Amino acid sequence: MPLLPEVKKHYGKLKILIDGEWIDSQSTDIQADTNPATDEAIAEFPSATKKEALAAAEAAHRAF
Repeated sequence: MPLLPEVKKHYGKLKILIDGEWIDSQSTDIQADTNPATDEAIAEFPSATKKEALAAAEAAHRAF
């Protein structure tokens, strides 16, 4: 069965969304996300740093 064009085999390193802007995290804690059907890695995502988490919380508070 063919895949949809927007489906990729690997999405690379993902960014985090803070205040409507996608940014590269400064965190060195990188996790792999796997396809549960094949157990293959399909993306890598960073954990946010404390500074990034606080910035996201402040942006959410302003938006609320």
